[in-house]
Amino acid sequence: MRFVTAVFLLVAVAASGEGPGITTEITPVNVSGSALHLVRTGGYSSTSFAMPEPIPVFEPPSVYDSLGSVSCRFVVPDFVEVIGWSAFRDCTLLEEVVMTDSVREIGEDTFYKCYKLRSIKLSSQVVEIGWLAFSKCQSLERIELPQGLTKLGWSLFSDCHKLKEIIIPEGVVEIGYATFGHCYALTELILPSTLQTIGGGAFSDCSKLKSIVCLATDPPFVADLEFRGEVIVPSSSLALYQADPQWQKCSILCPIN
Repeated sequence: MRFVTAVFLLVAVAASGEGPGITTEITPVNVSGSALHLVRTGGYSSTSFAMPEPIPVFEPPSVYDSLGSVSCRFVVPDFVEVIGWSAFRDCTLLEEVVMTDSVREIGEDTFYKCYKLRSIKLSSQVVEIGWLAFSKCQSLERIELPQGLTKLGWSLFSDCHKLKEIIIPEGVVEIGYATFGHCYALTELILPSTLQTIGGGAFSDCSKLKSIVCLATDPPFVADLEFRGEVIVPSSSLALYQADPQWQKCSILCPIN
């Protein structure tokens, strides 16, 4: 396998100087060849990335952590198809990520503990997102998941304390263990008609979640449903939900009008 070297630099795109309001954008330079895989190297204290061809070397956190009140924006290069595990883990000043439609897979822990990440545009071609990928993104308020996704891994959005809205597409068949655990700002969810399985603790400690709309005609299997609020289901399936030992735990089961 041949390796080519490339470098990611921090480029200030606002006025020069230090202080609030300065945006630091991370952009690729000296990139050549076709790349498939963006992964992290050097452990969690590093934000160096490697790809079969080329290998971008991302500046370590200390470079931009020392800049003070800087907001960081990362545009994933259009040659990247896979963002590997823990690629942006602990990038505490990262605020925005934009993906081109070349990306099809996001690995485990990818944005774990990106506390300031408030905006992310996912590739429409993503078909797989690893567990814990967005866990502890405590500034994230909204995310729209792509149509090709079939599974939400365990703890995928756990501890996203400000998450208010998430769009789950048709085609998703499984919501994993603790997927939305401790999403304190989440008030309602619409679950797709394709959903078949919900892991234990998927909605644990979602203190503001009062209503779930589940469009599945067959009640999805639930390991342990902790949610006790209102669940709205297809009218033709109301009796099935009422007879299910997990779904009957909800305080209110009512049909879709």
